[in-house]
Amino acid sequence: MAYRNLFSTETLDIHADPNKKTVQIEAASSGYRPRYVTVEIESLAELDQLIEALTQAREYMKP
Repeated sequence: MAYRNLFSTETLDIHADPNKKTVQIEAASSGYRPRYVTVEIESLAELDQLIEALTQAREYMKP
């Protein structure tokens, strides 16, 4: 695996795999035994949809 770390916090990681041309978003619950969910994004269209959804979500969080 040749992942490149793009973003990392205690509960969220974003990695890019330049060989496979994919992005992985990994979310973890906190606590003694964290559980992980990984979403693999395989196309630019899917990534664009996610970016658009996050942009809309950002608008809801503004004061």
